[in-house]
Amino acid sequence: MHLHEASGGGAVKALIAGGGTGGHFYPGYAAALELKKRGWETLFFVKENDISIAALDAAHLPWTQTALCGFPRSLNPLAHAAFAWKLANALRIARNVIADWKPDIVIGTGGYISFPAVLAARLYGVPSLIHDSNAVFGLANRVCAKFATAIAAGLPVPGQNAVITGTPVRGEFANLPPRGEAAKIFGLDPQKKTVLVFGGSMGARAFNTAGIAAETALCARMPDLQFLHIAGKAGYPALAAQKLSANIKLLEYCGEMHAAFAAADLIVCRSGASTLAELIAAKKPSIQIPLPVVAAHQEDNGRVLERAGCAAVILESPNLSKDLEQAIARLISEPQSLQKMSDAFAASGLPDPLKAASAIAALAEKTAGEIRA
Repeated sequence: MHLHEASGGGAVKALIAGGGTGGHFYPGYAAALELKKRGWETLFFVKENDISIAALDAAHLPWTQTALCGFPRSLNPLAHAAFAWKLANALRIARNVIADWKPDIVIGTGGYISFPAVLAARLYGVPSLIHDSNAVFGLANRVCAKFATAIAAGLPVPGQNAVITGTPVRGEFANLPPRGEAAKIFGLDPQKKTVLVFGGSMGARAFNTAGIAAETALCARMPDLQFLHIAGKAGYPALAAQKLSANIKLLEYCGEMHAAFAAADLIVCRSGASTLAELIAAKKPSIQIPLPVVAAHQEDNGRVLERAGCAAVILESPNLSKDLEQAIARLISEPQSLQKMSDAFAASGLPDPLKAASAIAALAEKTAGEIRA
């Protein structure tokens, strides 16, 4: 029985707190769309002027906002005082939303905005569910995990009693075009082995510099190898000014990442949770170069795929371009190794990201239903 039936005809409601980054927003967004199909009402709780608001408006998903900043990573007492004041205000607003709108569950998808919402749920006896996409929980979720009713995770997380639901990916990954057709979308030669290289927006300079150096060296000695390199807005001008090999296709941005994945025999990328979910959905072998220091959890993410036999991990170092050149050359020269890495996804035990939104929605229904029963 669906909860909206159990509630005597009134819609069941989920307050969803997340945003700040795509990784903290998209799981809640995908779960909201799934819950909406099941007859639920949803309301998003986001920080003031959050980047997610445009997507929520486009999908006709209602939202409310509060001014809040992240926990200061310094000893500046003024920064801590400002944070404390904004947190108290956010908690007050979350409390008012819960009192007025009366959600059946509060869902937090990480990031500092989820903390006041999940804490308010705890204080007012409303069940809560948190989801984290990474192999190591962020600060907000580490705290919320101590009192949340249920915990969902995109990847196995040591020390957490979490339901592994996976992390949702865009629906385009359910229908990848054939490799040859995808290659033509980007003007690539379908007869050549193709490596997709992209590093995202954070820390892209070192990634792009090492990547292009490795690609240039490989193109000089492997004429049947080509690269699709997505540099990002910040990195593109410097790379575009260089004289690159004809076998390096350079893009500033790609709006058809599912097609880029389909065209690739091997992918070189950072280890963000959303990227890992797309690799799992597409079952593509990869070389992971985790973003160092600032987001150390990326190495833990990458090691999950490495232990499963689906990826190799290279850490950033002064020798990154040489290490990358050698790793790409070895894997591209061993088609059986690439196939083995692709096949390893089936035995990895990692959930299908295309079913993750449904799994999170089902866990929300179960959690709210158990409290209401």
